[in-house]
Amino acid sequence: MIQDNYELVTKYCEGVQNALNEQANIHLKYVKPDFDKDRAYGLINAIHRDEFTKIKNEYLGESLINQSQDIVTESVKANAKFQYETGMRPKIVRTVAGGCCDWCANLAGTYDYETVKATGNDVWRRHRHCRCTVTYVPSKGKSKTVWTNQKYNSNTSVISGARITDPDTKEALKFAESYYEEIRHKSTDYLKVAEKANITVQEAKNIKDYLFIDKSLYDEDLKAWIRFNPDATIAQSWQRLSEGNPLPHDFTLIKHEMLEMKIKKENPGISHNDAHKRANIVYNYSKESGEYYDNLRKSKKSR
Repeated sequence: MIQDNYELVTKYCEGVQNALNEQANIHLKYVKPDFDKDRAYGLINAIHRDEFTKIKNEYLGESLINQSQDIVTESVKANAKFQYETGMRPKIVRTVAGGCCDWCANLAGTYDYETVKATGNDVWRRHRHCRCTVTYVPSKGKSKTVWTNQKYNSNTSVISGARITDPDTKEALKFAESYYEEIRHKSTDYLKVAEKANITVQEAKNIKDYLFIDKSLYDEDLKAWIRFNPDATIAQSWQRLSEGNPLPHDFTLIKHEMLEMKIKKENPGISHNDAHKRANIVYNYSKESGEYYDNLRKSKKSR
């Protein structure tokens, strides 16, 4: 079904692209984006987890919409890149939908493709249920929709926290919640984390499970094991590590979590707070990340 959806959407994209090229008198062939196997496998695995049983239909529907949107985004990126490399100067236009969030509102505008061509640029990204539109305008004419409210449109499901300078804002919490969910659907992100942090693949997988997947925290009030609450600071660190551009305190996070897990394993009755404090004595991620955001805020004020 996922493969069939990919073929259907790319066929749709090819028709739209060819029509726009013809209208703009651009004699270039359509560039078909690659099929994202990692995303497909992640979606399949997520659907089969017990925790999704009650919401499987709703989850599957939204996920297929997101997959369709992602395919169109990748189609637009591939074709805009191709036309740019032939000497054209396409523009990317992002327009908000009604009732959009502040993050989306801040991204609205017109961009030269050259300034947003990096894969991770926020203009290509959005959160779940986002219905903003991004259009791509060839240098000679018509615009092409990246994602809209229609059936086949685009999105990359990867959420970006690059614009966040204060991890305690509502915007940061929204990013953290969305990105934690995104992480749970990825199947190979920890491989890059292992490579960048110079740890084994199994160690990286254990850290991912501990922070994002498993119920690693015992709640005294609920008398039950729960997942950690989404944290924008941790989300940004994991994102940078998995995308290959980590900062110094991101490595401290890895060392801190490895030590924290070791302390808990060696001391079964220890509370999470006590294990966390012990780990902070050696690897104080809270302090280092706090200093990082303080510097960001100071830099922002000085502009």
